[in-house]
Amino acid sequence: MDSYILEVLIDEKERAIRMINTYEKEIDNLPKGTISIKNINEKSYNYLIYRKNGKKVSDYIKTDELDEIKKQLDKRNKLINVVNRLKIDLKIMNNAISYGNKLISTK
Repeated sequence: MDSYILEVLIDEKERAIRMINTYEKEIDNLPKGTISIKNINEKSYNYLIYRKNGKKVSDYIKTDELDEIKKQLDKRNKLINVVNRLKIDLKIMNNAISYGNKLISTK
């Protein structure tokens, strides 16, 4: 390869792919959904609401587990945003690498 920039782009592309794979595995291990508070007989109960096989599921969250579930949901959402940005960067890098290879081959 004749271009240092293309080498760097290819390295960054490979790094982005590794990061996407790592983050997607981590996302799969975190809970999904939203927290809902249901008031029953003047008492509040926390539920994790999510879809499973197309159906809405509500899982009760114990009070002592609520903060941890909130942290995990927040982490999941942040990782999803990071993965989405990495996928955009990956498209940009692919286009740049393709264009750079065309330039080199026309020399």
